[in-house]
Amino acid sequence: MAFDVDGLGHSPLTTPPVNTQASGSTFVLFVSYHQLDSVSDNMGNKYSQVGPTVPYSTEAGSFVAMYACVACAGGTGHTFSMNKTFPDYGDEGTVLAVEVVGASRIDVFAVANSRTNPISAGSVTTTQANDVLLLEATGNSFGSPDQYTPSKGFTLLDENTNGTVSMAGGDAYQIAGPPGSYAGTLNSSQTDPSGGSAAFLIALAH
Repeated sequence: MAFDVDGLGHSPLTTPPVNTQASGSTFVLFVSYHQLDSVSDNMGNKYSQVGPTVPYSTEAGSFVAMYACVACAGGTGHTFSMNKTFPDYGDEGTVLAVEVVGASRIDVFAVANSRTNPISAGSVTTTQANDVLLLEATGNSFGSPDQYTPSKGFTLLDENTNGTVSMAGGDAYQIAGPPGSYAGTLNSSQTDPSGGSAAFLIALAH
């Protein structure tokens, strides 16, 4: 995870390096931004947007999007980047990156401009057993620390708690059981639901 604060940002906004599996992993990026050119990593992978771009605030110009690279290359020192458009390099932004080892395809996903807290993307109906469910939420925060608490069954992965001068948000995961309907929420400690919020729920199949 990496984030920029408003007025002190830069491009690209890049996560700290981590070691990922050399091959066979699927990488999912959740990005919050004002102006986005592209997303990328340092392994030469190509990312495709999954679902629509979602405004997460009633204030104009604040967006969240989800990108994925299915069965892609990894390795030592893997970083993930959000590339902003000129001249908006100084704008705030957040990147949440997740590796799912062995995921071979996207089963199903849901996207919502939630405007609720807890923040929800709705539900998905999986087609096979043991999908990996990833849930991401971005709230229109009004203070810090903005802490994100997942609903029962989900485990928190990362969170950007700086809701004062940054785009706060969090992500969580769950291993699904048999094929069926699944849903989850992330509760923001600082989000005013009337100001907007956005969420993504994606199921990855092995």
